[in-house]
Amino acid sequence: MLVALSTIFAVAALAGMFWRRSRLAGTTLLAPWWWALLAVASVALVELGPRFAPSAAGWLGQSATRYTAYVAMLCPSMAILGAKRPQDRPWQAIVLSLWAILLVPVFSSLFFAGGQLRVESLWSWFLPILILVGLLNPLPTRQAIAGLLVALAQLVALGEFLPGVSTRLEDNESLGAWTSQYRTPLVLGLLAAAIAAVHLRARMTTARRRQIARQAAATSAELAGLSLVWRDFRDAFGSLWALRLAERVNDSATRYDWSVRLQWDGFEPVPPQKDRTPEDDRAAEVPELSNVPEPSNVPEPSKAVEPGGSSAPTAQTLTAIESSLRVLLRRFVSPEWIDARLATAAQTLASRDRP
Repeated sequence: MLVALSTIFAVAALAGMFWRRSRLAGTTLLAPWWWALLAVASVALVELGPRFAPSAAGWLGQSATRYTAYVAMLCPSMAILGAKRPQDRPWQAIVLSLWAILLVPVFSSLFFAGGQLRVESLWSWFLPILILVGLLNPLPTRQAIAGLLVALAQLVALGEFLPGVSTRLEDNESLGAWTSQYRTPLVLGLLAAAIAAVHLRARMTTARRRQIARQAAATSAELAGLSLVWRDFRDAFGSLWALRLAERVNDSATRYDWSVRLQWDGFEPVPPQKDRTPEDDRAAEVPELSNVPEPSNVPEPSKAVEPGGSSAPTAQTLTAIESSLRVLLRRFVSPEWIDARLATAAQTLASRDRP
């Protein structure tokens, strides 16, 4: 029964990895995707291989082999931390080096311990730190549930190698037997659930459409579309890159006195520091960004009014904001990725206004 359940979870996880993989086209998330595929496939092979091929249990069922597959689960979150062009490709060598460092106990067991795996305190404390780092990145985003499920799967899989846990499992034989029996379906089930959560949270739900409409009413249709671009980037790449990008955008907003700021949920209006003049609007074009063309699917500037009675950003300011965001995002995603989300926002607002 447990073998069948584990197999179902493994197939579901692998199928979920390939479902809608095309959404990653044009982004720097393909390398983390390959690391995630390697991790899921390795765990499934190591855990289920001996069940279907008992002759392979001599080497596939060893603790060292399981440990090798389990620590691979830490690599996708580390790969995202370097998902910025042009260093995203060289960064994968660093992730591979990290995996090799985590496998030092395996090499030591093969050459010095007669095949008996022992994870010393240095490596055992390194594991929960990496799990925590991988959890903190998606935790403030819409992918928090998926991040929690992955972290829980990592804790279940690597529990016997964490500080203090191995000793407790050795002292409590019943707990150790239960962990050994149910570890496989738990790990694969949590991974499958995490992948399903990613797909569910990425859907254009009614709540997301309402958020676009609220922002369009509070600011403008253009800023609502750019806010959708921002939120999708934030949810895909995590809080680390999102905070860095928001800082860059808001630096430009302060420098050129734009009447909006990029907050966690999107662009929000702020009172301008002074009355705007045509010279201010020309200054807000940001010379180094002014050559970026404006996409054809962005609606004409709306006549929204900001709180306090000040006028909404002008067309030139909106163009400068979009150009700034495009220049910063091109290190992570393609122009087509951005245009698709602007088109989605425009279609959402058009359907709302349709009688």
